[in-house]
Amino acid sequence: MPAITPTPGPEMMIEGQVWLGNQDGSGAGVEGVRIYRSSLRELSEGGQEHGKLVAVTDASGYYQGSLGAVRPGDRIWIWAAHSDYQFKPRFHHIIGAWEPDSVVARTYDFLAFPKIRPWFTDVPEDSWAAPFIAEMYEAGFVDGCGGTSFCRKDDLTRAENAVVNVRAIEGVGHRPVDPDTPYFVDTLPGNWSTKWAQDMHRLGLTAGCSDDGPRFCPDMKLTNAQLAVFGLRLKYGSAYRPPTATGLFSDLAGHWAKGWVEAAYSEGLYIPCRLEPTLLACPDAPVDRQTAAYVWASALEGKIP
Repeated sequence: MPAITPTPGPEMMIEGQVWLGNQDGSGAGVEGVRIYRSSLRELSEGGQEHGKLVAVTDASGYYQGSLGAVRPGDRIWIWAAHSDYQFKPRFHHIIGAWEPDSVVARTYDFLAFPKIRPWFTDVPEDSWAAPFIAEMYEAGFVDGCGGTSFCRKDDLTRAENAVVNVRAIEGVGHRPVDPDTPYFVDTLPGNWSTKWAQDMHRLGLTAGCSDDGPRFCPDMKLTNAQLAVFGLRLKYGSAYRPPTATGLFSDLAGHWAKGWVEAAYSEGLYIPCRLEPTLLACPDAPVDRQTAAYVWASALEGKIP
């Protein structure tokens, strides 16, 4: 089947203000903040390398720029970067419909907060994932992988995912205790991940990784499909169940997670591995740490201090 070349839509103009500090937007403007855009395809391909710098704030914190031609249904990520600040909120925008031959305009304001903890040397400030990693890190949900590194492109394990999910419900100050008798037969007393796995079971966040006895598989790589489930439960609670799948993705027929993946995608919690000519989910592919940070931060939007 030949690739489909979509017809570009009108140009989309953006402008906004970057304020320092105050949640009511009354703080001083921040100069030199870089505003980037990425499409969903660019985001899935690496963001930093494929994204586009669209504007830089002036001395008052104001910026204006163009995202270029867009189409109805496009999903455009817009983010801010500066070496000294992290930003809230992050904007994940789904472009709506408009009149033909029109110029579309949107306003995006950002709040800038000074970085409190030392930053990771392997996360460039203009990486697409930097705002999400920064938010999760500054709030105490995630740590690095050793020294000053975050290892953003490394695959995430089920044990690492458990830490974030438990902290999201119990609070970042939560300190789980080692169980006398672990529920999962493959989590051993004294192993760092055992207490987190136990809490995952206690909170109803997972039944394990196998039908052959209660197993957690702490060192197993987390998959796209599994992250979809965890992302939706972080957003809506452990009782959440997705609606029936409609066949949006061409590689999910018969897959156990097809409803979860479609629901996560509609909520902006899932990045497909291919967009055109048909959507592919690659549900069983492993998730890297930067993609997980994006899903966690998006699912917890409004809940992170």
